[in-house]
Amino acid sequence: MKPDEYFRMMYPYIGQAKQPAEYLDDLLCNFVVDDADFAGSPLTDKTPDYKNRIYNGSKPFPISLAAQLLDASDPMCFSAYINDSLSNDLAENLEKELTELGIDIQGDDVADKCAKLFVSILTETARRTKRKDTPAGAASYGKQKLTGVPIATVYVRDGKISINGQVFNLHKKITPPEDIAQEEMPYIKALFAAYAQATGMACVTKDNLSTLNARYRRNYSDQRENYYNAVRVERSVREIFENGDVEFGKIKEDAYNGIIDVCWNDFDDGFKRLLAVLNQVSQITLTKSFLTQIKDLINNSEKKGICHMLVNDGKIQWVFDDD
Repeated sequence: MKPDEYFRMMYPYIGQAKQPAEYLDDLLCNFVVDDADFAGSPLTDKTPDYKNRIYNGSKPFPISLAAQLLDASDPMCFSAYINDSLSNDLAENLEKELTELGIDIQGDDVADKCAKLFVSILTETARRTKRKDTPAGAASYGKQKLTGVPIATVYVRDGKISINGQVFNLHKKITPPEDIAQEEMPYIKALFAAYAQATGMACVTKDNLSTLNARYRRNYSDQRENYYNAVRVERSVREIFENGDVEFGKIKEDAYNGIIDVCWNDFDDGFKRLLAVLNQVSQITLTKSFLTQIKDLINNSEKKGICHMLVNDGKIQWVFDDD
């Protein structure tokens, strides 16, 4: 596993709704001892674009930085930082993901294992070595280029994607944790606002959600599943394809252009707007990215989940102040 793959694997669990550059600084700051030669993260003086490229893998993690971090590392402090960031549900999901990647956690709790894993990754990066147990199989061959690949040779089957005869594991389906993750909060708050407007309630929260009609409770459950299905695809394509993050961004932009007119229509309440937009995104054909041509990679659930990503990005909402 490479450093960027580790950062992206851990982000849904400890990212806490931070931007990738901010999250990267926070993670590295908590990995080093307080009296290190540098203050906080060693990337503090770097631009957000530089940190984003480190995060998404478009810039290789510097060997000198790996050595610098190892010299100043405090794995016990890092383990505590991870543990403090994880709810019980998130810890269970992370443990499952590590197991699926072939990483044995017996004898360690999940936070300790993640700390030891990062030390191992940095050690091998500093030595210019490669691991055999790379997640999603991508680093074994190098990330796949999106251009020049005959589309007929690319398909998804049984949780794997086949490209020119090479097979890569997609991330396993993510079960939404019982506790709402920090990165979910924007779209969850938007859903609650839509439910409140539709029911005439002053405020809907997770605590009073159970008092709502079954249609809203079911919708809440369905939308969280849709969101995590989209997250699963986003994480997978970032690890498998060169510029996978850019291509997924094209999908989000394409989806936005296909739904925004419906979103701006007049509706009696935000719940009706939500349903109309989700119906619209299910009907449109996304064409802007090569990824959308891969059969069974992005289906209706993932399309709906992308709408919630757009809410997180501040691009759309379900309730307007002048409704």
